[in-house]
Amino acid sequence: GVCDERHFPFAVPRMQTAEAILEFVGRCHEDSRSSIIAHKIMWGASLVGNLTGKPAYWELVRSIAGHIIRVGQAEDGRVLHWGWERGTPYGEAQVVDQTCEIAYWFYVVARQMEKAQAGGRYS
Repeated sequence: GVCDERHFPFAVPRMQTAEAILEFVGRCHEDSRSSIIAHKIMWGASLVGNLTGKPAYWELVRSIAGHIIRVGQAEDGRVLHWGWERGTPYGEAQVVDQTCEIAYWFYVVARQMEKAQAGGRYS
């Protein structure tokens, strides 16, 4: 398989750890899917989903992405509604920073989805 210990001796324990973390996130409070930093969870779930094909990871990806789009983004694509210090230089810098970061992570996750679809591991 993808995590064959003959080729990658530490792959199986690391995959087990990744799955345990994502399983924990799946049981956590809804905030684990509705925070501005949840995009890192989305990314991790997409990596593990691509390797395993397990639907739970893709559901987590879609849940986080959907929340970011529904709540965090304005119609023009900027990431706004996260409670930064509005009207301050820090708040304005965060809009630029987070908009770029979210765009990047959405691209990375979309590529994982495409790879998984091509390999029959996306549901």
